[in-house]
Amino acid sequence: MTFAATRDQAVPDDVARLLASVPEWFGQPESNAEYIQAARSKETWTVRNAAGTVLGVLLVDRHYAHSIEIHLMVVDRELHGTGIGSAL
Repeated sequence: MTFAATRDQAVPDDVARLLASVPEWFGQPESNAEYIQAARSKETWTVRNAAGTVLGVLLVDRHYAHSIEIHLMVVDRELHGTGIGSAL
């Protein structure tokens, strides 16, 4: 299966769900709360399945027209190694 990332609306609930799927990388409640809050306002890119479920999220800061800074990238643990991260 080939995945594609698209610019999307804010998805803070999906960010919370995805962070919870990888607690060994995102196991700090305070930091997770900050990521979830950031997901309300930062430029958001997602990979979704055919049913519309968010499988991965990329939050970015666009400081200049020609570059971005990755704030957060998270992919559902069950789907690691399937190409979602590469699509993001």
